[in-house]
Amino acid sequence: MNKEIENKQIELIPDKDGFLFEIEDYNYLLNRFCGWIAVIIIISFILFF
Repeated sequence: MNKEIENKQIELIPDKDGFLFEIEDYNYLLNRFCGWIAVIIIISFILFF
């Protein structure tokens, strides 16, 4: 159920101007998502290790 909620939220992402737009290019979405995951992992290592 959480994955369904996340998928609905991922479809609408605010851009730099604050507008909501629907992303059709999933390569861009995947790239952005992986970038955020990498940042979170790096910050976690800095804080906890």
